[in-house]
Amino acid sequence: MNTLVTFKNRLTSLLKGREVDFTLGNLWKKIWILVLPAMIHGLLHTLYGMVDFAMVGQLGPDVLAGVGLARAVMFIFMGALFASASGVSALVSKYFGAGDMPSARACAAQGVSLFSIGGLGLWVIYYLGAGPFLGIIGAEGEAFTEGYNYLRWISSSFFFISLSVSLFSILRAMGDSITPLIHSTISNVFNIFLNYLLIYGNWGFPEMGVQGAALATLISRIYYCVVLFYMLEKSSLAIPFSRQLLFHLNTTFLKRILKLSYPSMLQSLIREGGRLLYVSFITTLGMGVIAGLNIGMRIEGFVFMPGFAFAMAATTMVGQNLGAHDLERARKSARVNCIMAASFMSLLAIPMVLFANHVVALFTDDTEVMKFARHYIYFVAISEPFLGIIFATNGSFRGAQRPHLALLGDTLGYWGIRVPLSFLAVYIFQLEYWYIWGIISLATILQAAALLYIARKRKWLTLRLY
Repeated sequence: MNTLVTFKNRLTSLLKGREVDFTLGNLWKKIWILVLPAMIHGLLHTLYGMVDFAMVGQLGPDVLAGVGLARAVMFIFMGALFASASGVSALVSKYFGAGDMPSARACAAQGVSLFSIGGLGLWVIYYLGAGPFLGIIGAEGEAFTEGYNYLRWISSSFFFISLSVSLFSILRAMGDSITPLIHSTISNVFNIFLNYLLIYGNWGFPEMGVQGAALATLISRIYYCVVLFYMLEKSSLAIPFSRQLLFHLNTTFLKRILKLSYPSMLQSLIREGGRLLYVSFITTLGMGVIAGLNIGMRIEGFVFMPGFAFAMAATTMVGQNLGAHDLERARKSARVNCIMAASFMSLLAIPMVLFANHVVALFTDDTEVMKFARHYIYFVAISEPFLGIIFATNGSFRGAQRPHLALLGDTLGYWGIRVPLSFLAVYIFQLEYWYIWGIISLATILQAAALLYIARKRKWLTLRLY
């Protein structure tokens, strides 16, 4: 009986989670409290993405290219919606740090409503627009067919993916990033297991190919949303699940979220739109190059995912300390996050290069595709420390409710460098693919330099609370 009670108490604690005050205590330790769970979450999610992509890759290079192009299309509008999570997180963390629980609760509820409606909208957009989107960026043949099938099927999970992003950002703003990590890991493992059953038709299940991969994602995301809803209801915000929570808009807090989020949403559109445009240039070099690019980006994810963790930490640390009116601690939080992000990503770039051959071979046995992927990794490894700086400074800007500064950086990096130089390389000078990889690395370095220049001015760090 005692064992059963102990197990029940541990399970309840796991589901409820824990909240942390980041306005007091050792700064480096508090950053690691946020970073480590988020980093593990990101790395596990990247590992899941790599396994998922590798399982799809067994179906052939054209399938790899098609699914990769479909995912590039997905993030045009998904990225814009997800960017608004930074606004929700920044506001909740500030209200939470200031001890204003009614405002934190109202803001969190509004974030859930916004993402519910947005997720349904994304479902409709991508289900109806799968063909035109893929046609515009140059997908053709089997790559178009597989990308089309994948995009239409995966769109059914966008409602649940959107909800999980909002719920995770709220819990993280309250200082709890450990329990969402645990349940995200369970969800991803479940997803991989379903991939094994549904992609290849094992254990008597139908062989569904890319449609099976999409269906596996849907089922696992439903589980994750249910658990996060329960955690939010049991948190100090005590937001009960209801139909009103999902689809009720409060104009007061909606305006505050959108006022803070629209630069990040615009930033995402600029970034993903620019990425999609230069990827469309690369499609003229062949589907093999596109497949190599997608494999390289999946492997690079192991390095830049920790950057997302430091960005999240910076948003929460800067937001809570500004909410507590501790300007100096907020400034130090931004600086330390930047140093830690650049250093950590520099270290991770080393094994990415050393083991590039072995990891690429997990995705495909096509020698040409493997060469394209390896060369991509070699070029972007040079710029990984600078990518860490970009993540950390952008996170700090969002925590200080200055996301328009991050917008300036992405505008320069994508539309000032990547897009025009890629166009010149492909259409005017007709250069080899590896020039594009070099342009991507150069753009990251210059963007980081611009953001560091802005950050050192310190004019962006002020006490203001919407």
